[in-house]
Amino acid sequence: MKKTQKFITLLIFILFFNITNSFAKENQPVKFSSWATLALDNAAKAGIYSPDYMTSGKDFTKEITQKEIEELDKNTRMKLSTYKLEKNPVFKTINVEKNSSRKNILYNIFNLMSLYDKDINNNTDVIKYLTENKILIGDGKNLELDKKANYEQAIVFYNRALENIINKNNLGSKGIFFKIENNGNTVYLFGSIHVGNSSMYPIDSNVIDAFNSSNELYVEANISNAEFIKYIQSKMIRTDGKTVKDDLGEENYSKLKNYMDDYKIPENNYANLNIWSLNSLITSLPIQSKNPYASAFGIDAYFISKANTMGKTIKELESTKFQIDLLSDFSPEKYKQMIIGFLDSPESKSTEKFLEPISKMQSLWIEGNRESLSKMIVKQDDFTITLFKDRDVMMADKISEMLNSKDKKIYFVVAGAGHFAPDDSVVKYLKDKNFKVENLNIN
Repeated sequence: MKKTQKFITLLIFILFFNITNSFAKENQPVKFSSWATLALDNAAKAGIYSPDYMTSGKDFTKEITQKEIEELDKNTRMKLSTYKLEKNPVFKTINVEKNSSRKNILYNIFNLMSLYDKDINNNTDVIKYLTENKILIGDGKNLELDKKANYEQAIVFYNRALENIINKNNLGSKGIFFKIENNGNTVYLFGSIHVGNSSMYPIDSNVIDAFNSSNELYVEANISNAEFIKYIQSKMIRTDGKTVKDDLGEENYSKLKNYMDDYKIPENNYANLNIWSLNSLITSLPIQSKNPYASAFGIDAYFISKANTMGKTIKELESTKFQIDLLSDFSPEKYKQMIIGFLDSPESKSTEKFLEPISKMQSLWIEGNRESLSKMIVKQDDFTITLFKDRDVMMADKISEMLNSKDKKIYFVVAGAGHFAPDDSVVKYLKDKNFKVENLNIN
């Protein structure tokens, strides 16, 4: 197993602790309507508009400009172009006036959908079609088509159109997806990737439907909890009077400083870190440099945010304290060896080389390719065994409690794909307990 594979395993299958957030600028609050929250989040994740807007102080309730309409249209078309979609050769585009009325935006969207929906022809009733396909919600009356649209309304329309096309063609990201039923209870297991990008969204509609039907969301640790950040911060900085230089020695510390300088990280931001948090920091930087939203686009973060918006109960398979203690209590000497090994590796010199296995894992996850994804997860050294083996057993015990409960509930469980994809994982331990585990992936 390559030295850097340990870092990749940590980043993909343990909750991604973005300690570089402590260096970020304060976000500016934005204004949007509560009814649009979920759609705005989905649209940002899918790349319909820039996620920068969600922290920029932007007012989403203001009338949309022509430039913004063109941007939404362009981004949605670019997104759809990344899929293998057959085009409709028949339809001729409708001419649309350039103004911000709801009607004109909807006609733009109809033109876009006509590229991929072979049921559309030049005799199709535009508004009827958009209403039947739930792009425009209503009974066909009082649709305010001549009214000016605001930015959030336009985003919602485009997001509905995107999801409609993706769902009709079964192109949503599959992930690692299982279902177990027992004693009137249903548990859905969804294996996640903790660092993401827009290519991973939208997620397959069957997964979203299962989540929406659930009574409770279970995650490894609830990263939206304020105690999560507080506890991380309490464990990050060392209190023994020593420094990172003491841990690594002069020569290796010099290599570390050169690496940090490449990412413009001030020395006082890492000189006094405990070695476990230094490990997390140096492996987060290549990802953050290419995608500052990698953590926010992680699958766990997505479902936690969705559950908070919907008022759905969020519970933990483990806990914040357990996760942080697991990392911080691991051998300092072995962390030292891992860090030095990384600093000496080609991956530390090339962001692209470092990101290659992550990109591959994300692609396999999108496809729902459990077998190939499993082959990338190697559990043969002390570090990866610590991250998986005992935790898999404990997770299986917790899930077993849900299945044997008298509550007759639906549970949606999200944990790193490494806990569900391999044969020697949580799924195995549940099968050993005589539960029938149904693989819902479509390959």
